[in-house]
Amino acid sequence: MFIKKVFLVAVFVILGSMFYSKASDDKEKLAKFISSGMKCFSNVNIDACAEMLEIDYDKTQQKYIDCKCALACVGKDFNLLEEGKAKRENYVKIMDEIQNATVKAMMKNIHDSCPDPEGADECIMAGNFMNCALKNSPAIKERITSLMHAVTGKSKQR
Repeated sequence: MFIKKVFLVAVFVILGSMFYSKASDDKEKLAKFISSGMKCFSNVNIDACAEMLEIDYDKTQQKYIDCKCALACVGKDFNLLEEGKAKRENYVKIMDEIQNATVKAMMKNIHDSCPDPEGADECIMAGNFMNCALKNSPAIKERITSLMHAVTGKSKQR
């Protein structure tokens, strides 16, 4: 389990570095992203989270709730979720601050494709947003899937 936690740190570092350039503002966002990810995912079953990336993932299974809640936790840390509601204006603010044009375009595509995530609670809403984002951004899905498979030691299933 310790090894998986170390790899989780690597996942957040790599994912974070994909989203931010070397501008000083981006470095602060990257540090916050890593810190939030480590805090929110610290007690989560990484294997269950990796399974969520698979095509046949059943959104209704209870074992995935911790992963969804960890996503909601990160969303709250970035003020993307507040009192059970998605805060689109905060997503747009973060997107506008990103220096990397490729990442900004991916974020805009996700923003346009996943305008109003719904869910009975913040955890389900975060899971639904993640599913929509991964569906509408194959590049992000491929990167996250590769990293999660490296963490769990599973090979990609096609």
